[in-house]
Amino acid sequence: MRSIKTRRFAYAAAALLALSATSAFAGGVLTVGNPFAPVSMDPAFSGNGRAGTFLMPAYEPLLRTRPEGGFEPALAQSWSVSPDNREATFTLRKDARFSDGEPVTAAAAKLDFAHFRRQRRAFR
Repeated sequence: MRSIKTRRFAYAAAALLALSATSAFAGGVLTVGNPFAPVSMDPAFSGNGRAGTFLMPAYEPLLRTRPEGGFEPALAQSWSVSPDNREATFTLRKDARFSDGEPVTAAAAKLDFAHFRRQRRAFR
């Protein structure tokens, strides 16, 4: 049971993860092909998993899902889940930076979680 709850939390924390799409990179331009347009470029509003092909190049998750179903580090270099599965602790990579060069901090990650929670409440 813990594994299922841990996975659910990690999926939510990681937001959108690997989806199949065609892409080409040439001359500093990334072209992504997908038959579906995203609802929004804000991951909290994206509305469906298909938007991940548009969002993945711009947003790094805390964790990534491995093909066999386990997890591997992304922004988080390590993580732990409390015995009751109600709390997770992530240790962020020290070299993680936003596109403007600012460091990714625990405070920024906390703001991201709060943003997702507000949007979830708005859709209820």
